[in-house]
Amino acid sequence: MENQAVAQLECGSDVEKGKVTDAAPWSREPHNDAQSGPQTVKEGPVSSLPEEVLTLILNTLHLAEDHTDPKARLSVPRLASQVCSYWRFIALQNSLWWSCIYVTPPWRFEQLKMHLERSKECTLDMTISVRRPYLSEDEGKDTSNPTSPPELTIEKFESLGPILFPHFSRCRSLTLDGVFRVAPNFMSFFMESLTKLAMPHLESFTSDCEFLFIPKEYTSRTPLFTSAPRLHDLRLGGMSAASYAPPLTNITSLHLSRVTDNHPVSFSELAQLLTSCQSLTLLAIYDDLLNNWDAAGTITTCTVPKLESLFILGNMLSVSELLLFLDAPNLWELVIAPVIGGDLTLLLSQLQEDREKCIKTSRFPKLTKLTLAPAYCDAFNDALPSASTCFPKVETVIFANVYYREFIESFTDKSLILFPHLLDLGLSDVGESDVCAAIRQVVEFRKKYHASIRRVLIDTESARALGCGLDDISIWGSHAKVEVADLWEDQRKKAMYTHTKDLFVGRPSDEF
Repeated sequence: MENQAVAQLECGSDVEKGKVTDAAPWSREPHNDAQSGPQTVKEGPVSSLPEEVLTLILNTLHLAEDHTDPKARLSVPRLASQVCSYWRFIALQNSLWWSCIYVTPPWRFEQLKMHLERSKECTLDMTISVRRPYLSEDEGKDTSNPTSPPELTIEKFESLGPILFPHFSRCRSLTLDGVFRVAPNFMSFFMESLTKLAMPHLESFTSDCEFLFIPKEYTSRTPLFTSAPRLHDLRLGGMSAASYAPPLTNITSLHLSRVTDNHPVSFSELAQLLTSCQSLTLLAIYDDLLNNWDAAGTITTCTVPKLESLFILGNMLSVSELLLFLDAPNLWELVIAPVIGGDLTLLLSQLQEDREKCIKTSRFPKLTKLTLAPAYCDAFNDALPSASTCFPKVETVIFANVYYREFIESFTDKSLILFPHLLDLGLSDVGESDVCAAIRQVVEFRKKYHASIRRVLIDTESARALGCGLDDISIWGSHAKVEVADLWEDQRKKAMYTHTKDLFVGRPSDEF
């Protein structure tokens, strides 16, 4: 039905054929919403269909859009309002379809006003994004060619204030992200407006901004929002992690990314944050956020009693330190992507020292799910034995990427049966025929040594690329139960920076 719906769109007028897809998230040419008759829209063949069919097509298209992409969420109502009168009527009456606000340069102030009007009183999912280094008007001009147009600019961003600020309190989610070469006041302009604002509907807040200049030294974090009782998902990156302090009482998901002012977060500062998040169930730490680990041992552990999932993503140099720092008795899911052999060296050394002293310690006693993304091929052989020793009770191991030779070597080593309690093995990005023989060899080896794998789970794209039946015994052997499950993709989508799919996945050593 989805393909039929798309085909119906493609058979119509120029507007129907997608020539408005390069427009802003709101219409390039504003319409008068008060006029919704046939004369306001160039009718195409699609308008001759019965209303029931038109409604079905529109609903199918709406359900098929990518609801995780703010720009994609706008495509159906924007296009539908310009195709035929009936669709325009439906689109303009359905204010919920216009509740996603995506603001990016070049600014289109009138269209933005219209978009907010169409959303009526609905709660909003608002994104203010500057994805590329927009220039000032002077910087953007090519002096060698005076007639050349200037580069796109973020000048006049102050004019967004009167348009957006009155609607901030309607936001269910609010995202501010970007890279700023000029206009250093851009971020503070928006953030200052949030310091004295109550956000009764806000559930998710993201502030991730990179500054390509040397900012002032921040001595304390600026409080945000006078109240935000529903806020449970908080994502801070760039200057935001060091500069702003939203309410933390009800936070269940906390993401902290690298800072750009040479002021990384210390473990003591992290402890203060986590102590305020007593409801926290998911913690994600990115890149070089942390520093100042006290090797002398004066830093005590930080107890996070409800923490269930820990994501360590990007170029993180303090993996062992963070794992030693956290006391999370209910942690059951750990993601380290990418991972290298040295990431767990300190943790392994501490565990061995405790055993020699007959100290019974169990790091994360409920940990049963481990995801790894080897940074390069040798990391497979270097990191896996350490991970198996540090987390012996793991039942599910997920690999975001696989190097076949090292995969076979590690999992068919008689001297060390990796993850003796392993039941489910998840593999991603393995759409080559070599994986079939590798999986078969590993499964048969594990069964022989009484450490059988219950299931092998392959991501959807890999299964499609392999093009073979998952129940074909001649390919997989009689001991392998192969199923399709996007285990790594589901985890990746919970993180920041999801627009870059392979951001946290390692590369072959010859690519460095």
